[in-house]
Amino acid sequence: MFRAPTLLRMLARYGREAVKNHDLWSLRLISIVGEPIDIKTWHWIYKNIGNEKIEINNTCGQTEAGGT
Repeated sequence: MFRAPTLLRMLARYGREAVKNHDLWSLRLISIVGEPIDIKTWHWIYKNIGNEKIEINNTCGQTEAGGT
């Protein structure tokens, strides 16, 4: 799953309620794209979306490279 930290921070504001009714058992990897991720959001993703079992990958693309 590719997601920007902005969306994940929005979900975190709602707490576990935002994701508890969704079947995420097959989720193995979340790639963070578009902006840096803060440690608080990273931990929320790992615990609440990934059930402390997924890999979180900070993907660097053209946005993060600054057009170089």
